[in-house]
Formats: sequence, C-alpha cells, structure tokens
Amino acid sequence: MTQPEYGEYPQQPPATGYPYSGGNFGSPGPAPYGQPPYPTPGYGAPQWNQYPQQPGFPGGPIQQSNGLGTAGFVVGLLGFLASIPFGFLAWILVLPGLVLSAIGIRREPKGLAIAGLVLSILGLIICVVWVVALIVASSNGDAPYRYT
Repeated sequence: MTQPEYGEYPQQPPATGYPYSGGNFGSPGPAPYGQPPYPTPGYGAPQWNQYPQQPGFPGGPIQQSNGLGTAGFVVGLLGFLASIPFGFLAWILVLPGLVLSAIGIRREPKGLAIAGLVLSILGLIICVVWVVALIVASSNGDAPYRYT
C-alpha cells in the first residue's frame, strides 16, 4: 500500500480477511427499530438551534415575591402577638417589623408588606399602652396602702 498524497484519503483495504468485514466505518449502518439514521457529522460552522424549542413551564409565568415584605409581615405578626402578653418587651420585634414592612411597601407585591406594617403599628401602640400603664401603676401603686 502506498502513502496517500496530501489532501487524499487512503483507500479502504478489501473487506475479506478482516474480522470486521463489510463496511465503511465512517457512515452509520441501518438504524435499529425503524429509527431514522443519524446524519454523519460534516465540516464547517456548527449549526445552532437545530432542535425545536422546548415548551415553557406549564404553570404560566413565575410570580414575583417580596422578601422584605414577607419578612416584615412575619416579624410584625410575632411582635403583635408578643405585645399582648409581654407588653413593652415586644418592641424588640415590633420595630424591625415596622422597618422591614416600610421598605417592602416600595416593592411589588405589596400585600404582605402592608399587613406587616399594620400589625407592627398595632403592636407598637400596644407597647406604648403597656408603658403608660406601668408608669401610671408605679406612680400610684402605694396610695391606697398608706399607713398612718
């Protein structure tokens, strides 16, 4: 066998005498189970978008979320619920809930942020009522029990 020239392909040896006789190894054989054969890869630029676009998510568009509004609602709700039995100590939760909800109102959706703001304000009012009640109670606390 002779050496091929530059740019020429070598000739295929005869099929007899080789264990894998019968074929051109560069092209695929018949497709099994009635599938169409895959095309042989060609040279040149790659072909992009050769497959059809897959359908999108069947549920529709993704809904936006407002993380700060949700956090403000959760902290405001906890602060409101804590302000009833614990009184003025609930300001630790009410003030961050107020701030987070106020920032969350600037973003969409606003529903939980508004609810968090309302609950935080109600919790703050309850905290102030507790403080006033404690001041009044401590200033008049021993008046009926004066001993003479």
